[in-house]
Amino acid sequence: MNEETNYQETAEENARTMGAEGAEHEQDNFGAKAGEHFKQGAADAARAVNDFMPKFRKMAETSIFRGFYGVSFGANFAGKILKDVVVDNVVSGTREGARAGRDAATQYRRRRQSAAEENVVEATEVEPGAAPA
Repeated sequence: MNEETNYQETAEENARTMGAEGAEHEQDNFGAKAGEHFKQGAADAARAVNDFMPKFRKMAETSIFRGFYGVSFGANFAGKILKDVVVDNVVSGTREGARAGRDAATQYRRRRQSAAEENVVEATEVEPGAAPA
């Protein structure tokens, strides 16, 4: 049984043994005791909060620190990997692709010039009025 039930039983027992006047006094005492218990409970709660707050604050600070540490680490790690792996390969690939494209265009232009020169040579070798071969 809880303390309040025990107290009520004691008050009822006292009322039977002391009469109405004693019971009335006991009820007033019950109200005073209830108020004391309420104040004591409030003081215990305040003390528990005061004891808990430093622990809660430390836990919150640690959680916030670790959270932002993780986000910062992840962003910087990913950025470094992208720079070292992706960006370097993009730059190298772009440079080599441009060089290959330029070389292919130069070769194509040379083949066309060479073909055009052969056509000019063939055209100049054909006698006027003769049908081309």
